[in-house]
Order: sequence, then structure tokens, then C-alpha cells
Amino acid sequence: FENTATGSTAEFSIDALAVVTTPSGQTTDYTGTFSATFDGMTVAQVLGDLSSAGSIQTAFSATFTPVSTNAVPEPGTASLIVAGLLVLGGAGLRRRFSHC
Repeated sequence: FENTATGSTAEFSIDALAVVTTPSGQTTDYTGTFSATFDGMTVAQVLGDLSSAGSIQTAFSATFTPVSTNAVPEPGTASLIVAGLLVLGGAGLRRRFSHC
């Protein structure tokens, strides 16, 4: 909470894990910030109304930002990489033994 020239504002941040709707079920980390402005009310008045009424109805804004994470290849991609390395290794061995 913070008093302003016209009233007060409240802001809080969250960290969440959201499921992206894709066939692979990919998940992405997000940070979010919610904020609300209480025009004509000080922090003390807002808290007083909250304690007596239990809630306050007001408009708010929210911003969600994806958090950068290190990419982890899908299992299919990792399998293709391993298969490619095995093929290259096998070709190298075959070439080495065919020259003997």
C-alpha cells in the first residue's frame, strides 16, 4: 500500500506456472503484477474498510510477463540427436575397419 496525492494504491506481485494450451502440454513460468487505485482514500481508510466490510470493490490492472528459462529439448528431439550420433559413430567405425 502507498498513499498518493489523490488517494492510495495497492500493488502485489506473483510468480506462477501457467500451462500453455499446446498439443505437447508445454508449461511456461510467468511473473504477474496486480495493482489497484483507491481514489480519495488513504491507506488507513482502505484497511479500515477491509476490516469492517471484508472486501472492497475496485478496478485493477494486471500484467503478466513470461520468465526466460533455459530451453530443454523435447524427448523426440533428444532421441533424434542420439540416433544421429550413433549413425555417425557407426559410419566412422565402418570406414575405419574397411580400410584395414
